[in-house]
Amino acid sequence: MSDADAALLVVDDIEDNRFALTRRLARQGYLNITTAADGRQALELLNAGPFDLVLLDVMMPNVNGYEVLAQMKADCSLRHIPVIMISAIDEIDSVIRCIELGAEDYLPKPFNPTLLRARVGACLERKRLHDQVTARTRELTEALEYQTATGDILRVISASPTDVQPVFKTIAESAVRLCGGQFSFVMRFDGGLMHFGASHGLSAEGLEAFQRMLPMQAGEDTASGRAIVRRTVAQIPDVQAEFAYAGSNLAQVVTYRSIVAVPLLRDGEPIGAIAVARADAGSFPERQIALLQTFADQAVIAIENARLFDDVQARTRELTESLEYQTATSDVLGIISRSTFELPPVFDTIVETARRLCAAEHAVLFKLDGGKYRVAASSGTTA
Repeated sequence: MSDADAALLVVDDIEDNRFALTRRLARQGYLNITTAADGRQALELLNAGPFDLVLLDVMMPNVNGYEVLAQMKADCSLRHIPVIMISAIDEIDSVIRCIELGAEDYLPKPFNPTLLRARVGACLERKRLHDQVTARTRELTEALEYQTATGDILRVISASPTDVQPVFKTIAESAVRLCGGQFSFVMRFDGGLMHFGASHGLSAEGLEAFQRMLPMQAGEDTASGRAIVRRTVAQIPDVQAEFAYAGSNLAQVVTYRSIVAVPLLRDGEPIGAIAVARADAGSFPERQIALLQTFADQAVIAIENARLFDDVQARTRELTESLEYQTATSDVLGIISRSTFELPPVFDTIVETARRLCAAEHAVLFKLDGGKYRVAASSGTTA
Protein backbone atom coordinates (compact mmCIF):
# COMPACT_ATOMS: atom_id res chain seq x y z
CA MET A 1 0.00 0.00 0.00
CA SER A 2 1.55 3.30 -1.14
CA ASP A 3 0.83 6.73 0.38
CA ALA A 4 -1.30 7.60 -2.64
CA ASP A 5 -3.39 4.43 -2.18
CA ALA A 6 -3.87 4.76 1.59
CA ALA A 7 -7.53 5.50 2.38
CA LEU A 8 -7.79 8.40 4.84
CA LEU A 9 -10.95 9.73 6.53
CA VAL A 10 -10.89 13.32 7.79
CA VAL A 11 -13.65 14.14 10.27
CA ASP A 12 -14.30 17.75 11.33
CA ASP A 13 -17.47 19.76 11.66
CA ILE A 14 -15.81 22.92 10.33
CA GLU A 15 -15.52 22.99 6.55
CA ASP A 16 -12.43 25.24 6.50
CA ASN A 17 -10.62 22.82 8.80
CA ARG A 18 -11.53 19.87 6.58
CA PHE A 19 -10.34 21.72 3.49
CA ALA A 20 -7.06 22.85 5.10
CA LEU A 21 -6.19 19.40 6.43
CA THR A 22 -7.18 17.64 3.19
CA ARG A 23 -5.09 20.08 1.14
CA ARG A 24 -2.07 19.64 3.40
CA LEU A 25 -2.32 15.85 3.26
CA ALA A 26 -2.61 15.96 -0.54
CA ARG A 27 0.60 17.99 -0.72
CA GLN A 28 2.29 15.23 1.27
CA GLY A 29 1.22 12.63 -1.29
CA TYR A 30 -2.02 11.32 0.26
CA LEU A 31 -4.59 11.42 -2.54
CA ASN A 32 -7.28 8.96 -1.41
CA ILE A 33 -9.03 11.18 1.14
CA THR A 34 -12.68 11.16 2.23
CA THR A 35 -14.23 13.77 4.50
CA ALA A 36 -17.09 13.69 7.02
CA ALA A 37 -18.82 16.70 8.60
CA ASP A 38 -19.79 15.01 11.86
CA GLY A 39 -19.42 11.84 13.91
CA ARG A 40 -22.59 10.21 12.64
CA GLN A 41 -21.51 10.57 9.00
CA ALA A 42 -18.06 9.30 9.89
CA LEU A 43 -19.49 6.09 11.38
CA GLU A 44 -21.67 5.56 8.32
CA LEU A 45 -18.64 5.90 6.04
CA LEU A 46 -16.56 3.58 8.19
CA ASN A 47 -19.23 0.89 8.05
CA ALA A 48 -19.61 1.31 4.29
CA GLY A 49 -16.00 0.94 3.19
CA PRO A 50 -12.44 0.19 4.35
CA PHE A 51 -10.14 2.93 5.63
CA ASP A 52 -6.49 2.87 6.67
CA LEU A 53 -6.45 5.92 8.96
CA VAL A 54 -8.95 8.29 10.58
CA LEU A 55 -8.08 11.86 11.55
CA LEU A 56 -10.84 12.70 14.01
CA ASP A 57 -11.80 16.04 15.54
CA VAL A 58 -12.66 15.87 19.23
CA MET A 59 -15.28 18.59 19.64
CA MET A 60 -18.24 18.11 17.31
CA PRO A 61 -22.02 18.45 17.77
CA ASN A 62 -24.33 15.44 18.14
CA VAL A 63 -21.73 12.63 18.10
CA ASN A 64 -18.35 13.95 19.25
CA GLY A 65 -14.92 12.50 18.61
CA TYR A 66 -14.77 10.62 21.92
CA GLU A 67 -18.01 8.80 21.08
CA VAL A 68 -16.89 7.96 17.55
CA LEU A 69 -13.60 6.60 18.89
CA ALA A 70 -15.37 4.54 21.56
CA GLN A 71 -17.76 3.01 19.01
CA MET A 72 -14.91 2.20 16.63
CA LYS A 73 -12.91 0.38 19.27
CA ALA A 74 -16.00 -1.55 20.38
CA ASP A 75 -16.58 -2.81 16.82
CA CYS A 76 -14.39 -5.79 15.88
CA SER A 77 -14.50 -4.76 12.22
CA LEU A 78 -13.28 -1.20 12.92
CA ARG A 79 -11.04 -1.40 15.98
CA HIS A 80 -7.93 -2.18 13.91
CA ILE A 81 -8.14 1.18 12.07
CA PRO A 82 -5.69 3.67 13.62
CA VAL A 83 -7.14 6.99 14.79
CA ILE A 84 -5.32 10.30 15.25
CA MET A 85 -7.34 12.69 17.39
CA ILE A 86 -7.20 16.34 16.32
CA SER A 87 -8.29 19.22 18.52
CA ALA A 88 -7.56 22.78 19.59
CA ILE A 89 -7.90 21.50 23.15
CA ASP A 90 -4.35 21.08 24.39
CA GLU A 91 -5.18 19.82 27.83
CA ILE A 92 -3.45 16.76 29.15
CA ASP A 93 -6.74 15.28 30.38
CA SER A 94 -8.16 15.28 26.84
CA VAL A 95 -5.01 13.64 25.49
CA ILE A 96 -5.12 10.94 28.19
CA ARG A 97 -8.80 10.26 27.57
CA CYS A 98 -8.22 9.78 23.84
CA ILE A 99 -5.29 7.44 24.40
CA GLU A 100 -7.27 5.42 26.96
CA LEU A 101 -10.11 5.08 24.46
CA GLY A 102 -7.67 3.59 21.91
CA ALA A 103 -6.41 6.50 19.80
CA GLU A 104 -3.02 5.98 18.17
CA ASP A 105 -1.96 9.60 18.51
CA TYR A 106 -3.09 13.16 19.26
CA LEU A 107 -2.40 16.27 17.19
CA PRO A 108 -3.13 19.79 18.39
CA LYS A 109 -4.43 22.52 16.12
CA PRO A 110 -3.02 24.40 14.28
CA PHE A 111 -1.14 21.62 12.51
CA ASN A 112 2.61 21.42 12.35
CA PRO A 113 3.30 20.05 8.81
CA THR A 114 6.39 18.09 9.86
CA LEU A 115 4.65 16.61 12.89
CA LEU A 116 1.56 15.79 10.79
CA ARG A 117 3.65 13.97 8.17
CA ALA A 118 5.58 12.01 10.80
CA ARG A 119 2.53 10.87 12.77
CA VAL A 120 0.39 10.04 9.75
CA GLY A 121 3.31 8.09 8.25
CA ALA A 122 3.93 6.20 11.52
CA CYS A 123 0.25 5.27 11.88
CA LEU A 124 0.01 4.06 8.29
CA GLU A 125 3.16 2.00 8.68
CA ARG A 126 1.68 0.30 11.76
CA LYS A 127 -1.51 -0.31 9.78
CA ARG A 128 0.49 -1.85 6.93
CA LEU A 129 2.30 -4.15 9.34
CA HIS A 130 -0.99 -5.08 11.00
CA ASP A 131 -2.55 -5.89 7.65
CA GLN A 132 0.46 -7.98 6.63
CA VAL A 133 0.40 -9.95 9.88
CA THR A 134 -3.37 -10.42 9.63
CA ALA A 135 -3.16 -11.58 6.02
CA ARG A 136 -0.27 -13.94 6.77
CA THR A 137 -2.07 -15.34 9.80
CA ARG A 138 -5.17 -15.87 7.70
CA GLU A 139 -3.11 -17.64 5.02
CA LEU A 140 -1.43 -19.90 7.57
CA THR A 141 -4.73 -20.67 9.26
CA GLU A 142 -6.32 -21.47 5.92
CA ALA A 143 -3.36 -23.62 4.89
CA LEU A 144 -3.58 -25.53 8.16
CA GLU A 145 -7.31 -26.03 7.67
CA TYR A 146 -6.69 -27.31 4.13
CA GLN A 147 -3.99 -29.71 5.32
CA THR A 148 -6.19 -30.92 8.15
CA ALA A 149 -9.07 -31.52 5.75
CA THR A 150 -6.94 -33.50 3.28
CA GLY A 151 -5.51 -35.48 6.19
CA ASP A 152 -9.01 -36.25 7.46
CA ILE A 153 -10.03 -37.51 4.01
CA LEU A 154 -6.94 -39.72 3.79
CA ARG A 155 -7.80 -41.21 7.19
CA VAL A 156 -11.34 -41.95 5.99
CA ILE A 157 -9.90 -43.59 2.85
CA SER A 158 -7.65 -45.72 5.04
CA ALA A 159 -10.50 -46.66 7.36
CA SER A 160 -12.94 -47.45 4.52
CA PRO A 161 -10.90 -49.06 1.72
CA THR A 162 -13.94 -50.87 0.33
CA ASP A 163 -16.59 -48.15 0.73
CA VAL A 164 -16.39 -44.78 -1.06
CA GLN A 165 -19.50 -43.29 0.58
CA PRO A 166 -17.79 -42.11 3.79
CA VAL A 167 -15.06 -40.54 1.64
CA PHE A 168 -17.57 -38.73 -0.60
CA LYS A 169 -19.51 -37.51 2.44
CA THR A 170 -16.36 -36.14 4.10
CA ILE A 171 -15.30 -34.42 0.88
CA ALA A 172 -18.71 -32.74 0.49
CA GLU A 173 -18.68 -31.54 4.10
CA SER A 174 -15.11 -30.20 3.85
CA ALA A 175 -15.81 -28.46 0.53
CA VAL A 176 -18.74 -26.52 1.99
CA ARG A 177 -16.82 -25.50 5.11
CA LEU A 178 -13.54 -24.49 3.49
CA CYS A 179 -14.91 -22.90 0.32
CA GLY A 180 -17.60 -20.85 2.04
CA GLY A 181 -20.18 -22.86 0.17
CA GLN A 182 -23.90 -23.21 0.64
CA PHE A 183 -23.88 -26.85 -0.40
CA SER A 184 -21.68 -29.38 -2.19
CA PHE A 185 -22.18 -32.70 -3.93
CA VAL A 186 -20.11 -35.50 -5.42
CA MET A 187 -21.19 -37.15 -8.67
CA ARG A 188 -20.26 -40.52 -10.21
CA PHE A 189 -19.96 -40.85 -13.99
CA ASP A 190 -20.30 -44.17 -15.81
CA GLY A 191 -19.27 -42.93 -19.23
CA GLY A 192 -22.74 -41.83 -20.19
CA LEU A 193 -24.77 -40.74 -17.17
CA MET A 194 -24.03 -38.83 -13.98
CA HIS A 195 -25.20 -40.48 -10.75
CA PHE A 196 -25.58 -39.20 -7.19
CA GLY A 197 -22.61 -39.86 -4.92
CA ALA A 198 -23.03 -37.69 -1.81
CA SER A 199 -24.07 -34.20 -0.77
CA HIS A 200 -23.87 -31.77 2.14
CA GLY A 201 -25.74 -28.58 2.92
CA LEU A 202 -28.83 -29.19 0.82
CA SER A 203 -32.21 -28.88 2.48
CA ALA A 204 -34.59 -31.81 2.26
CA GLU A 205 -36.48 -29.97 -0.49
CA GLY A 206 -33.26 -29.12 -2.33
CA LEU A 207 -31.96 -32.69 -2.09
CA GLU A 208 -35.25 -34.03 -3.43
CA ALA A 209 -35.16 -31.58 -6.35
CA PHE A 210 -31.54 -32.51 -7.05
CA GLN A 211 -32.14 -36.25 -7.00
CA ARG A 212 -35.13 -35.89 -9.34
CA MET A 213 -32.67 -34.60 -11.94
CA LEU A 214 -30.58 -37.80 -11.75
CA PRO A 215 -29.33 -39.81 -13.45
CA MET A 216 -28.66 -37.37 -16.26
CA GLN A 217 -26.41 -36.94 -19.26
CA ALA A 218 -23.13 -35.10 -18.77
CA GLY A 219 -23.31 -31.99 -20.92
CA GLU A 220 -22.77 -28.26 -21.09
CA ASP A 221 -26.03 -27.50 -19.30
CA THR A 222 -24.67 -28.21 -15.78
CA ALA A 223 -21.46 -27.31 -13.98
CA SER A 224 -20.67 -30.97 -13.23
CA GLY A 225 -21.46 -31.93 -16.80
CA ARG A 226 -19.15 -29.24 -18.15
CA ALA A 227 -16.33 -30.36 -15.85
CA ILE A 228 -16.76 -33.96 -17.01
CA VAL A 229 -17.10 -33.17 -20.72
CA ARG A 230 -14.25 -30.63 -20.75
CA ARG A 231 -12.11 -32.61 -18.28
CA THR A 232 -11.24 -29.39 -16.46
CA VAL A 233 -12.60 -26.93 -13.90
CA ALA A 234 -15.97 -25.40 -14.81
CA GLN A 235 -17.25 -22.22 -13.14
CA ILE A 236 -20.61 -20.52 -13.44
CA PRO A 237 -20.20 -17.16 -11.65
CA ASP A 238 -23.92 -16.36 -11.91
CA VAL A 239 -26.41 -19.12 -12.67
CA GLN A 240 -29.17 -16.56 -13.19
CA ALA A 241 -27.21 -15.02 -16.05
CA GLU A 242 -27.01 -18.34 -17.93
CA PHE A 243 -30.45 -19.05 -19.33
CA ALA A 244 -29.43 -22.47 -20.66
CA TYR A 245 -28.25 -23.65 -17.25
CA ALA A 246 -30.29 -26.76 -16.52
CA GLY A 247 -29.63 -26.50 -12.81
CA SER A 248 -31.62 -23.26 -12.64
CA ASN A 249 -34.63 -25.14 -11.25
CA LEU A 250 -32.45 -26.32 -8.39
CA ALA A 251 -31.09 -22.77 -8.04
CA GLN A 252 -34.64 -21.51 -7.54
CA VAL A 253 -35.31 -24.07 -4.82
CA VAL A 254 -32.13 -23.45 -2.80
CA THR A 255 -31.40 -19.90 -4.11
CA TYR A 256 -27.72 -20.28 -4.93
CA ARG A 257 -26.05 -17.95 -7.42
CA SER A 258 -22.61 -19.35 -8.27
CA ILE A 259 -21.16 -22.84 -8.65
CA VAL A 260 -17.84 -24.46 -9.49
CA ALA A 261 -17.14 -28.08 -10.44
CA VAL A 262 -13.91 -30.05 -10.81
CA PRO A 263 -13.73 -33.41 -12.58
CA LEU A 264 -12.59 -36.72 -11.10
CA LEU A 265 -10.06 -38.00 -13.63
CA ARG A 266 -8.56 -41.48 -13.73
CA ASP A 267 -5.85 -41.79 -16.37
CA GLY A 268 -7.28 -38.68 -17.99
CA GLU A 269 -10.80 -40.09 -18.25
CA PRO A 270 -13.68 -38.59 -16.21
CA ILE A 271 -15.32 -40.80 -13.59
CA GLY A 272 -17.18 -38.11 -11.66
CA ALA A 273 -17.13 -34.53 -10.39
CA ILE A 274 -17.20 -32.44 -7.22
CA ALA A 275 -19.31 -29.27 -7.19
CA VAL A 276 -19.68 -26.45 -4.66
CA ALA A 277 -22.35 -23.75 -4.81
CA ARG A 278 -22.57 -20.39 -3.02
CA ALA A 279 -25.42 -17.99 -2.28
CA ASP A 280 -23.53 -15.03 -3.80
CA ALA A 281 -22.57 -14.48 -7.42
CA GLY A 282 -18.89 -14.39 -8.35
CA SER A 283 -15.94 -16.61 -9.19
CA PHE A 284 -14.25 -18.92 -6.71
CA PRO A 285 -10.63 -18.02 -5.80
CA GLU A 286 -7.80 -20.12 -7.18
CA ARG A 287 -6.79 -21.45 -3.76
CA GLN A 288 -10.24 -22.96 -3.26
CA ILE A 289 -10.22 -24.48 -6.74
CA ALA A 290 -6.81 -26.01 -5.98
CA LEU A 291 -8.25 -27.48 -2.79
CA LEU A 292 -11.18 -29.00 -4.68
CA GLN A 293 -8.76 -30.51 -7.19
CA THR A 294 -6.91 -32.12 -4.28
CA PHE A 295 -10.23 -33.47 -3.02
CA ALA A 296 -10.93 -34.80 -6.53
CA ASP A 297 -7.59 -36.63 -6.57
CA GLN A 298 -8.42 -38.17 -3.20
CA ALA A 299 -11.86 -39.23 -4.41
CA VAL A 300 -10.22 -40.98 -7.38
CA ILE A 301 -7.86 -42.78 -4.97
CA ALA A 302 -10.86 -43.96 -2.93
CA ILE A 303 -12.70 -45.17 -6.03
CA GLU A 304 -9.60 -46.95 -7.33
CA ASN A 305 -8.96 -48.57 -3.94
CA ALA A 306 -12.52 -49.90 -3.83
CA ARG A 307 -12.25 -51.11 -7.44
CA LEU A 308 -8.97 -52.89 -6.78
CA PHE A 309 -10.36 -54.46 -3.65
CA ASP A 310 -13.41 -55.69 -5.56
CA ASP A 311 -11.13 -57.05 -8.31
CA VAL A 312 -9.02 -58.91 -5.77
CA GLN A 313 -12.11 -60.30 -4.08
CA ALA A 314 -13.57 -61.41 -7.42
CA ARG A 315 -10.29 -63.04 -8.45
CA THR A 316 -10.04 -64.76 -5.07
CA ARG A 317 -13.57 -66.12 -5.47
CA GLU A 318 -12.73 -67.35 -8.97
CA LEU A 319 -9.61 -69.11 -7.76
CA THR A 320 -11.43 -70.62 -4.78
CA GLU A 321 -14.23 -71.82 -7.02
CA SER A 322 -11.75 -73.26 -9.53
CA LEU A 323 -9.94 -75.08 -6.74
CA GLU A 324 -13.23 -76.47 -5.45
CA TYR A 325 -14.12 -77.68 -8.95
CA GLN A 326 -10.75 -79.35 -9.36
CA THR A 327 -11.04 -80.95 -5.94
CA ALA A 328 -14.55 -82.19 -6.72
CA THR A 329 -13.41 -83.65 -10.04
CA SER A 330 -10.54 -85.39 -8.28
CA ASP A 331 -12.91 -86.75 -5.62
CA VAL A 332 -15.21 -88.22 -8.28
CA LEU A 333 -12.26 -89.77 -10.10
CA GLY A 334 -11.09 -91.26 -6.80
CA ILE A 335 -14.49 -92.84 -6.20
CA ILE A 336 -14.52 -94.22 -9.74
CA SER A 337 -11.11 -95.80 -9.26
CA ARG A 338 -12.19 -97.42 -5.99
CA SER A 339 -15.62 -98.52 -7.23
CA THR A 340 -14.89 -100.05 -10.59
CA PHE A 341 -17.96 -102.27 -10.57
CA GLU A 342 -20.22 -100.21 -8.30
CA LEU A 343 -22.03 -97.22 -9.82
CA PRO A 344 -24.16 -96.02 -6.84
CA PRO A 345 -21.20 -94.60 -4.84
CA VAL A 346 -20.05 -92.75 -7.94
CA PHE A 347 -23.52 -91.37 -8.65
CA ASP A 348 -24.01 -90.34 -5.00
CA THR A 349 -20.71 -88.46 -5.00
CA ILE A 350 -21.58 -86.69 -8.28
CA VAL A 351 -25.00 -85.41 -7.16
CA GLU A 352 -23.77 -84.40 -3.71
CA THR A 353 -20.85 -82.49 -5.20
CA ALA A 354 -23.05 -80.88 -7.86
CA ARG A 355 -25.57 -79.72 -5.28
CA ARG A 356 -22.87 -78.29 -3.04
CA LEU A 357 -20.90 -76.48 -5.75
CA CYS A 358 -24.01 -75.09 -7.42
CA ALA A 359 -25.48 -73.96 -4.09
CA ALA A 360 -28.65 -75.88 -4.94
CA GLU A 361 -31.26 -77.29 -2.58
CA HIS A 362 -31.71 -80.52 -4.58
CA ALA A 363 -29.77 -82.50 -7.14
CA VAL A 364 -30.94 -85.60 -9.01
CA LEU A 365 -29.12 -87.92 -11.44
CA PHE A 366 -31.28 -89.84 -13.92
CA LYS A 367 -30.18 -93.01 -15.74
CA LEU A 368 -31.70 -94.29 -18.97
CA ASP A 369 -32.94 -97.79 -18.26
CA GLY A 370 -35.10 -99.74 -20.70
CA GLY A 371 -36.08 -96.66 -22.62
CA LYS A 372 -37.04 -94.79 -19.45
CA TYR A 373 -35.18 -92.37 -17.21
CA ARG A 374 -35.02 -93.55 -13.65
CA VAL A 375 -33.55 -91.83 -10.58
CA ALA A 376 -30.11 -93.23 -10.00
CA ALA A 377 -29.02 -90.88 -7.21
CA SER A 378 -30.24 -87.79 -5.41
CA SER A 379 -29.11 -85.29 -2.80
CA GLY A 380 -31.20 -82.95 -0.70
CA THR A 381 -34.45 -84.65 -1.71
CA THR A 382 -36.88 -86.65 0.36
CA ALA A 383 -36.97 -90.27 -0.67
